[in-house]
Amino acid sequence: MLQCTCCDEWHEEMPGYSAEAPLYLHSIPAVERDRRCALDADTCIVDEEFYFARGCLEIRKRYERPTEPRTWCGRPTHRA
Repeated sequence: MLQCTCCDEWHEEMPGYSAEAPLYLHSIPAVERDRRCALDADTCIVDEEFYFARGCLEIRKRYERPTEPRTWCGRPTHRA
């Protein structure tokens, strides 16, 4: 059993995990993030050019319940 650091309750299963924002967001100076970035629970837009979405990536192990980390993926837009 594991004790959750968020709710302080005990859980039998492996907890899920995720990052609050894509790593790219942290390359933007903190003083510029409010102006250059739009971040919510599942999307992040940087400079109206880089778009990220967060989703679950199911990882299965033989004879075990799958883990489902939430991960960010993204791509830049291409300007003509």
